[in-house]
Amino acid sequence: MAERGYRYFEGRWRLPQEIELILQRRQKKRETKQWVVCLRRWRKHLDLRDAGAAIEAIRSVRHPAAVPAITQLYASETAQSVKLLPLETLVTWTLVAQPLR
Repeated sequence: MAERGYRYFEGRWRLPQEIELILQRRQKKRETKQWVVCLRRWRKHLDLRDAGAAIEAIRSVRHPAAVPAITQLYASETAQSVKLLPLETLVTWTLVAQPLR
C-alpha cells in the first residue's frame, strides 16, 4: 500500500490528504474546547464586581475557532442583558472581518 501513496495511520491505511484532514479536525476541535473554557470563565466573572474586564475580553474575541463556543454561550445564556454580549461579539467580528462596502 505504501507504494500507492498510502500511509499506515491509527490502524488503517490512509491517503496523506485524509490524514491531514483528520489532524486539522482534531486541531479545530481542541481550539474550540479551549475557547469554551475561556468563555465560561469570563461568563462567571460577569457576575462579579469586576465584570468590565470580562466584558472586554468577550468583546475582543476574533478567532474563528471561537465561533462555536460563542454560539454555545449565546444558546445557554438565560440573562437577557448577558445574552446580547455574545451576539454583539459575533456581529462586531463579522463587520471587522468583512466591512460593509
